Amino acid sequence: YEITTRLVGSEMCIRDSDEVFEMKHTALSREVFASGAIAAAKFIATVKAPGMYDMDDLLRDVVK
Repeated sequence: YEITTRLVGSEMCIRDSDEVFEMKHTALSREVFASGAIAAAKFIATVKAPGMYDMDDLLRDVVK
């Protein structure tokens, strides 16, 4: 058997009368959050205009 430790996770579930769709994310290390925080800081450091930014803005910058 296997024992795992779950630090942080989230689940999404969509159900109807005939089926269930489930999606789950579990972080096993805090390193994933640290790398995300560093990416966000680098993004903010390059922004030229003041304003409100969200994850979509960060992801558009990372993906290009």
